[in-house]
Amino acid sequence: MCKVEQYWVCDGAEPTHCNQTLYIPALFVDIQKAGCNSFTITAHSPDFSLDKIRPNILILNSGVTITSLVQNGSNIEITAEYSRDIVNETILLHFSPGDLLNITYSPDVPALYYSASECTGSQQVAQMLKAVQFVSYGLLIVSILSCKIVGLELFGVLQLSYFTLSSHSFLNLYLEPLTKFRTFNGLNINFTPETS
Repeated sequence: MCKVEQYWVCDGAEPTHCNQTLYIPALFVDIQKAGCNSFTITAHSPDFSLDKIRPNILILNSGVTITSLVQNGSNIEITAEYSRDIVNETILLHFSPGDLLNITYSPDVPALYYSASECTGSQQVAQMLKAVQFVSYGLLIVSILSCKIVGLELFGVLQLSYFTLSSHSFLNLYLEPLTKFRTFNGLNINFTPETS
């Protein structure tokens, strides 16, 4: 008589026939763009650790490949790369055997496929904007010490560039780094906890 593993049921006959009774429940939490041609889906699957269900997590869309799986408490973060545009396409995330999640990708930056040179250009824009942030804060400190208003005027221009993002129906790869200009919008304090 052999030991029956967890999630398996055996009928006790000779020879014994066993069936797997595993069902993996999952709930969609969030989807975010994670890189140039990738996104991260966060799913809630509290009953299983990732090491037990890693081979059971699948994305059924063609041209979309899972690159990493990370467990964060009872959430599983699934990062996937795509080799084609997946705009207005439902992402089919399957916890097999278990829940099939139909996920609508709708972050600000559309899931368009970009070439390697476009991805490099986006990284260069992001680095340039970081330099602009440091220079701007440096000028602000100098203007405060010298009692000049030019540092504050510079922040007005940067705030305007951040606020104009709201007029776009979607952001291209080169405008995406501007979403991190939130620091120029003043001090933002959450007095109440965020609910999801």
